[in-house]
Amino acid sequence: MSVSVRYNYVRSRHLEESLRRGSRYGTWMTTYCRTQFGWGQVSERDYPENVEGKIFFAPIPSEIDAKAKAGRVHHYLRVRGSKDARKIARGNPDFLKMIREGEPIPRDARHLELKVAVEYTQQFVDAPFGRIEIPDPSEPILGSHSVPIMGLSEANRFFVIANSWPNWGYHSLGDMPFAFFDRFMIESWAVDESKPDLKPGPGGITVNSWEVPNPLGDRLFGFEVYDPSQDERIAWSFIVQREGLLDIEEFFVKPQFRRCGFGVMLAGKILELAEVQNRRIRAWIPYVDASEANRAGLTAILEKLGLSVRRSGVRWAAYKAVSGNPVAFPLVRIPDPPADPPRPADEEVPLGSLRGLITKYEDPFSAALSPDEWEAILDSN
Repeated sequence: MSVSVRYNYVRSRHLEESLRRGSRYGTWMTTYCRTQFGWGQVSERDYPENVEGKIFFAPIPSEIDAKAKAGRVHHYLRVRGSKDARKIARGNPDFLKMIREGEPIPRDARHLELKVAVEYTQQFVDAPFGRIEIPDPSEPILGSHSVPIMGLSEANRFFVIANSWPNWGYHSLGDMPFAFFDRFMIESWAVDESKPDLKPGPGGITVNSWEVPNPLGDRLFGFEVYDPSQDERIAWSFIVQREGLLDIEEFFVKPQFRRCGFGVMLAGKILELAEVQNRRIRAWIPYVDASEANRAGLTAILEKLGLSVRRSGVRWAAYKAVSGNPVAFPLVRIPDPPADPPRPADEEVPLGSLRGLITKYEDPFSAALSPDEWEAILDSN
């Protein structure tokens, strides 16, 4: 089945309530994964991309959402750096060979769909034959973009990526150095597209629990609030054993089911797991959940878990939440969500929010910025 990228992209834009920002605005990879898990996927034939602009972002018909449920994925797993990505890529089939020989890529447990979102400069846009290089520190960041990883070369220390931009790279393929991945990555996920064990039919809402081996080490635990009568995944959370802790990598409740107690239900299951495992809990909050509008609900769940926010200290998350006294949300830089096509280099970046304020590449997580420092940045622009 040729999967409709438009379905999950449009579903993501509706979910993020970002349609008013226009057709060129992007969507977070985290949200895209949520649509694959919670809503599913449909074929290009059922939901084609080649439609008029006015129709492209129209509300998705209910019959398409119903069809998409058959394409729901089993889970998705956070990738924290090139070391994680290399482990997953080495375990995947040789996608490039399959493409060359016209073989379909299997939708089963034999591979994980690996993708990364990176910030980029003009060098990435103009990369000759798709050869991406570490840009000069003075080059401005133009935006961010997400790409699938098709393979890797350990000898030459790069990933092979596929880029959807017209006339880019070598037949749309390019080389992304491991060092570029680590320096410019803002989020990365691996999606297990194997069929989930859902049992629709009569019955009330339940919490399905499962655990699977984690290809990056230890175990991955999942909790899903599921309504079999509607065949509906209502809410879910994924937890990974890591560094002697239980890391909450994902925690999501569908918008229409919020303020109904399902988030509290998930939090209770996580606390039970922590007690059984005798491990402390830590949570990672992605950029898409870091908005001020989301803070009341986020704070309520974190309080239930006995956690409070801190600066993440990493490029791939806005905040982390750990045990300790509650503190105010620290100011963090929120990158632009991955978009297509790239923003022209001479286009002005609006200064209505903290997005895009830092244009020169520097690690914004190396030290906290005070409110006065943010004011200075605003004044200088």
